[in-house]
Amino acid sequence: MSNLSVNDVLTFNLNYKVTKKVKKGFLGFRNETQETVILNDVKGRIESGTMTALLGASGCGKTTLLAALSQRLRGKLIGEIRFNGEVIDRSKMTNISSFVAQSDVALEGLTVREHFHFMIELKVPKMSAFEKSRLSESSLTKFGLKGSTKLKFLSGGEKRKLSLASELLTKPQILFCDEPTSGLDSFSAFSVMNTLRELSGYSSNNPKQISSSSSRIILFSIHQPTSDIFQLFTNVILMKSGRIIFHGSVQEAENLFTNMGMPCPPRYNPAEFYVKRISDAKVSDDIIKRVGVNEEEKLNEENKKTSSHYDENLSARSKASWLRQVYLLSQRTTLNFLHDPKHYLIEFLILIVFALIITAVYSGISFESQAPVQDIKGFLIVVATEILFVFVYAVFMLIYEVLPLLRKEIGNRLYSLSAYYVSIVLLSIPRVFLETLIFTAIIYFPTDIGRDFITYLRICLSVSMSGICAMAYGFFLSGLFESFLIGTELSAILDLVLILAAGVYINVRNVPFLKYASFFYYANECVAIDFWLTVDDIKCSRGFNCYTNGTAVLESLAFGTTEYDVYKNYLYQFILTFMLHVMAFLGIRKNVRRTGFY
Repeated sequence: MSNLSVNDVLTFNLNYKVTKKVKKGFLGFRNETQETVILNDVKGRIESGTMTALLGASGCGKTTLLAALSQRLRGKLIGEIRFNGEVIDRSKMTNISSFVAQSDVALEGLTVREHFHFMIELKVPKMSAFEKSRLSESSLTKFGLKGSTKLKFLSGGEKRKLSLASELLTKPQILFCDEPTSGLDSFSAFSVMNTLRELSGYSSNNPKQISSSSSRIILFSIHQPTSDIFQLFTNVILMKSGRIIFHGSVQEAENLFTNMGMPCPPRYNPAEFYVKRISDAKVSDDIIKRVGVNEEEKLNEENKKTSSHYDENLSARSKASWLRQVYLLSQRTTLNFLHDPKHYLIEFLILIVFALIITAVYSGISFESQAPVQDIKGFLIVVATEILFVFVYAVFMLIYEVLPLLRKEIGNRLYSLSAYYVSIVLLSIPRVFLETLIFTAIIYFPTDIGRDFITYLRICLSVSMSGICAMAYGFFLSGLFESFLIGTELSAILDLVLILAAGVYINVRNVPFLKYASFFYYANECVAIDFWLTVDDIKCSRGFNCYTNGTAVLESLAFGTTEYDVYKNYLYQFILTFMLHVMAFLGIRKNVRRTGFY
């Protein structure tokens, strides 16, 4: 945690451009690179104990400037950012600052107290248990939040306060906020902004007095603030088309427009007035000429005067160990599930109904003749493959649901992506075994062939091994496709290839190499071996073209005929599962890092 100082100064001199490929020519086969300027030579100086608002029309670059200063942008940022005279990089900025995003993303099944518990455990792990408990309760009291309330029942203002409280646990010297009043009613908006003013160091009892023990830099973007909220600001930055038109105190802004013969009318919202005025090109150019003379020289001179007292210990902000992160993330996900299991229960109910339908279709099969052999083949294929789709798309959807949360929390260096990935994989494995046991029991025992409990357990083990591989494939799909919609459409092609390689529609002799990439194949072969090796005799009424035993059936399918083949498939699946997880992790990391953390 950092020590706050009234002398903290943030200065910046930045340019930011993005390049994108534009399709041109006939049918768009020719690509050209187009460069767009987002931030154009923006300079400024912000001191602790100030509450600085970024004002401007939509699309003028307010959020981009926030993201640039907080080092959360992806892409090349030209220029430098200094804190107390020292140039700071992304790692140092993350250690001294916090960023409150416009959207309040969290696991809504948790209570407020549980949310604080995990935030404290991950952000300040070296505190004693007593100190952590006291910090949690003091945060609840300070922001007027009830610990027993679930996050999904919080109002918009309460969610914003929860985000603020969570980001303040490390006592950052700089607090960036993107549209802190977005989506809030007037009362909640004023309450949040008043809280921000107090966080900047102003006393609630004496609005003009700054507390040296708690002053910090507060910088936020805001769209159309009310007049009451505007009165809380100490400084404003007026932006237009990626440029800073004016940067100074509220009083300086008022004096500037008055001297230009454009005083803000009484009872007129100053924020709206200023934004409307600078939309006129002549006015904005005139302001730049008046206040922008020798701006760069002034900024350089101020940087020289600023004492260099950056605390290098800030780079050592404590984090929970990797194993501790895995444990805490597993615990958090489990609690969120226990508080809100409705979604999973619906999925489980659908699985049960599906199993009952299969049971109704296959309940009459037996070994009275050769004819049911084909029925049993189909039955075993259903047992081996159908539940695998459930495992694939359960985790496939999960990653897309939590992607915004991952971008936020990993961007804030709350935990590592590898810790989250391992935690979610570990939590998925018990589900595979549990659902396989229940699903297989429902469709196996009601049939005349489902009488051997040991065979049932062996089949469940084989399906579970393939289920673990299927989940790895689901994670792989979520990393392969950036969009859930595109993923659901294109994954059907991959599913078809894997099914064709499983020996369901074509003999595996015809796909000798492709089959090893299909977990459907491993499940199909292992389940077939588990069952047919227990069949020593099959009745043959015609005396020719008969399967005499289960081994003959396996040979006709080009499957293995020994238990060794099952264990060999387990080994191959383990290798395939590992490879899929590696590719899945790299793909998910790419999707998490695709955009900035804001």
